[in-house]
Amino acid sequence: MQKEKGQGYEKSEKLDVLNEVDVISLSGNVPTFISCKSGKLEGGHALFALYELDEIARKFGGKYSKKVLVTAKDIGSVYLERAKEMGIEVKCEK
Repeated sequence: MQKEKGQGYEKSEKLDVLNEVDVISLSGNVPTFISCKSGKLEGGHALFALYELDEIARKFGGKYSKKVLVTAKDIGSVYLERAKEMGIEVKCEK
């Protein structure tokens, strides 16, 4: 197995996900992946947060997993709509 050093992590050929999730909750057999963002999510940052959460939940939780993005600031209606399409619940905790 070949390893590559990056910014504070080692990338392995067998492990291809380098994202993180803040909270994982289990209700019965259904995992809920919760990602918390405190900064302002504009443009690409909001979209990246959605795709990151979706990828982690799909890869490690399967098709029945739930996804929640908790933010400190609004992400805008375009990104709320995209989150809805992706099955991600967005909670804005101001």
